[in-house]
Amino acid sequence: MILGGGTTALGALRAFGRAGIPSYVAPVAADLLRRSRWYRPWPGAQVGIGDTDALSRTLEGSGIERAVLVPCTDLSVQAASGLPPELAARFPACVPPPAALGALVNKASLHDRLSALGLPSPRTTRLRAARDLIGVPDDLLSRSFLKPADSCTFQIRCGRKALWFESLAEARCIVQDALADGCELLLQEYVPGPPTAHHFVDGFIDRHGRITAMFARQRLRMWPPDFGDSSAMVSVPLEAVVPAVRSLETLLHSVSYRGIFSAEFKRDARDGVFRLLEVNTRVWKYVDFAASCGVDVCRMAYDDAMGRDVDAVRGYTIGATCVDAYFDRMPCLHLFRERRLGLAEWARCWLRSRQIAWAWDDPLPGLSWAAAFALPWARRSGTARIDRVYGHPPTVSIDDAQRESAPGRVPVRTNPR
Repeated sequence: MILGGGTTALGALRAFGRAGIPSYVAPVAADLLRRSRWYRPWPGAQVGIGDTDALSRTLEGSGIERAVLVPCTDLSVQAASGLPPELAARFPACVPPPAALGALVNKASLHDRLSALGLPSPRTTRLRAARDLIGVPDDLLSRSFLKPADSCTFQIRCGRKALWFESLAEARCIVQDALADGCELLLQEYVPGPPTAHHFVDGFIDRHGRITAMFARQRLRMWPPDFGDSSAMVSVPLEAVVPAVRSLETLLHSVSYRGIFSAEFKRDARDGVFRLLEVNTRVWKYVDFAASCGVDVCRMAYDDAMGRDVDAVRGYTIGATCVDAYFDRMPCLHLFRERRLGLAEWARCWLRSRQIAWAWDDPLPGLSWAAAFALPWARRSGTARIDRVYGHPPTVSIDDAQRESAPGRVPVRTNPR
């Protein structure tokens, strides 16, 4: 039972489909996922999957006696981790214990954990009140931004991962409004460096605490350009990110972690240090790319949840690339305008890379997206039609962000630095 939607759930669905493991998807999927050859709608009524109570009622009403749960969102992994024993026995899930989730998912708790372990991370200040900004040096304030402790809730409300500010007064207003809305913010230094400075270490830890797989990838492009998602990736050897691997091993073992993980690091342009930015405690968007390179963490999670031994992976394909065309079109257009990317180079990259939506053995999701993207009426309606097909929220371009901000929301700013 795959808990979630969009391209993340599509990657998990394809991994299980190719392994011959039948899967159901909840909630009812967007067009992109529903067009997969392996898609099966969730049986029975759906109460929800966003918290443990709702997930429990949904599972009880599914009519299925036993199945493995595979969460694809932060909320669903927390819901699965808190299931009562009788349901957890019927619907096992290879997920971290609640204490580990509390230490890693909340960005404030993650900062505290990293500080206690002495692991490299960006300079961060917890803001329990607006007055906590007083005393922050001006030079640090000028190169910092505001990010939420609870990123999932914040992104649902504001549509952004983090916010820039122009002055101390503006920062204090943002913090006051956020606290009044029950959202704790952090002041974090922006680590300098291009998109290629971002590296990711993904993998799996079984129920015995054994790391059975690690997979390293490097970001090539991203969108939006400041607090965006990867739009193009390349697999790299673990030897290229040894300090990041060691930091991650220390962190995960300190919380007795179990399950799938994906950690983001940024190599600081000033000193070359890999600074840990965040840890995803679930399936991530490029999970199907990892499986194509030889690291199938979805199958590992299934076997571990079933009580089977998990075979360790000691190697994977190096130099493979993957593109999320939905997002990658924006940085590519930006590079075209600056004459830093040619048409031939762009075509080679897209044609030689694995695509998030497209797959030869599961072509309909990719064709569905391509049709929505190519039709002139889809362009005239902005990204609304493509978002319905692709399962993503609208993406705000740099020009859009500078021209306007949503009424009643904190103004969205691009990186002024």
